[in-house]
Amino acid sequence: MAGKSFAAEYVQKVGGDIIKSRPFQAVEDQKHHLRSTVGSHSLRVAQLCAFFCDCLSKAGVETEKEDLVKAALCHDLGMRGRYTKRYSSGRDIIKNHPLNSSDEAEKLLGELTEMQREAIEKHMWPLCADRRIRHKETALITIADKLCAIADPLLAVKSNK
Repeated sequence: MAGKSFAAEYVQKVGGDIIKSRPFQAVEDQKHHLRSTVGSHSLRVAQLCAFFCDCLSKAGVETEKEDLVKAALCHDLGMRGRYTKRYSSGRDIIKNHPLNSSDEAEKLLGELTEMQREAIEKHMWPLCADRRIRHKETALITIADKLCAIADPLLAVKSNK
C-alpha cells in the first residue's frame, strides 16, 4: 500500500490546482461507472499512472510522469453534461468525450504537450479514430483507465473535497 500512498501524495502535489479547479469540481459529483464519479475515477486513474511511472522508472524506463498525471486528471473532463443533451448516444460519448476533454484540459492547463493531447484524446483506445500511439504514456493512461473502469463499480464513492 505504500506505493499507492506515495502515488496519491504525488497526484495531490502536482495536480492540486487541477483538483481544486472549477472544471474538476463540476465533475466531482457526476456519476460514472455505476458507483463512482468522474472526479474520483480521474483521481484513481492519475494515481495508477503515477504508480506505473514509478515502476517503469525502477526498471530504467523514463516517462513524463508529471505531465501524464495532469493529463490523467483531465482525461474525462469532457464527460461533463453526459446526462444532459450534450451527447446523443453512448457511441457519441465514446467518440467525442476524449476530444472535449482535450479542449477542457487546454483551457485549464494552457497549451498541452503533444503527449498530453494524445494521451487524453486516445485514452479510449482502440475505440478512437486514429489508433496509432506514439507515446508510451498514452498506453499507460489507457491501461489505467480500463483497470479503474473495472474496479470503479466495486468501490464506494469517495468524496475528494
